[in-house]
Amino acid sequence: MTEAEQRAAKDLILRMARAGGLQVSVNPNGDIDIKTGLSNAEVPKEAKIATGDLDDVVENGISFAWQNPHPYPAIVTDVFINLTTAATASPTMNVGLTTSATGTADTIMDGIDIGTAAARFDNINDKGTNGTAKPVKVDAKGGTNDYITGKVLDASGADLVGTYKIVYHVFD
Repeated sequence: MTEAEQRAAKDLILRMARAGGLQVSVNPNGDIDIKTGLSNAEVPKEAKIATGDLDDVVENGISFAWQNPHPYPAIVTDVFINLTTAATASPTMNVGLTTSATGTADTIMDGIDIGTAAARFDNINDKGTNGTAKPVKVDAKGGTNDYITGKVLDASGADLVGTYKIVYHVFD
């Protein structure tokens, strides 16, 4: 395992630990023992990444909508917004878990500033008041909460340019 892979694995373990359910101990040989409480069928597979462009939309419009494409639940560990051109007005964006492509929530990122300057945002450092740095369970495709959306608020998102990236794991 490369050093980068070791860092990525450690980061995933720490994120899962924050979500709860892990028991971590060091055995006499110095190895780390981890118990998840999950069966082998429930252990997440390799990370998957969904990406797309942000749409420049009017106030209260949906700039992006991602639906879990899998027939299995997914655990989203990271959401990134890479804003390459800020909107010409002074809007904010909420990102959250929703029931449809037109639904809205601020449960992942709350009130990120997409109108001041080009910037990068993530759910760990830029979660806002109502967002979360913890992993989020997204229902299987067709389930109750199987979308993550980004909604533009407070002003028009005209001239907004950027991308989103969602890092997730599926349980099959």
